[in-house]
Amino acid sequence: MFLICKEALNNALKYSKATKIDITLKKKNENIILYVHDNGKGFVLTDTTNGNGLKNMKTRAKNIGGFCQIDSIKGKGTKIHVEVPIT
Repeated sequence: MFLICKEALNNALKYSKATKIDITLKKKNENIILYVHDNGKGFVLTDTTNGNGLKNMKTRAKNIGGFCQIDSIKGKGTKIHVEVPIT
């Protein structure tokens, strides 16, 4: 979970030109939920071919029994939602 959060923050700081990044970490039932939202430039998900950051976040979440959803709209920022079970 730490590495997913680290990658999300790195991406927001390095690429998004965001002026605001909101991070929320909470427990819901038997899951830990992480939200990382920025107000940066956003991107088209199908246009991201360079690097492995987004793929790695999804793979890491899957490997620990969870999921990672990435939503981005060009000009509107990016939202990352990660949910993993507490073990």
